[in-house]
Amino acid sequence: MSWAGYLFLAVSALIIAPALWIKLASGRIRGRPIAGLAAVFPDLAGYQGRAVIYCDSAHCGPCRRLAPAIEALAARRPRLYRLDLGTHAEPALALGVRATPTSLLVENGQVVKVILGDPLRAIETFLVDRPTASG
Repeated sequence: MSWAGYLFLAVSALIIAPALWIKLASGRIRGRPIAGLAAVFPDLAGYQGRAVIYCDSAHCGPCRRLAPAIEALAARRPRLYRLDLGTHAEPALALGVRATPTSLLVENGQVVKVILGDPLRAIETFLVDRPTASG
């Protein structure tokens, strides 16, 4: 292989490695309790049901693009909470959030799914009220 081939592989690895690390790290969030976010969202303390915590940042281009749609969705779905990492970085980092936008789908106080990137369809589906077994 020529030096150009090795250079291409090295540059590719430098681009892919951080994205892969973030993806793998976000998988470790699943199953964690969200008790540390009770200081930011007091009504989540002891909440039994489904909720979504949307983590964003003012410096994130995709977050700014999604902001109007997230706000409209939050107006329709009251269990959607927006966590600004610029203001509340410590609880998000303690939970394991490493990139924005990241959405945490929470059920009965524990993270059941993590979505990196555009979460709109998944949030809407997750927060739809489902009929109970008795009704």
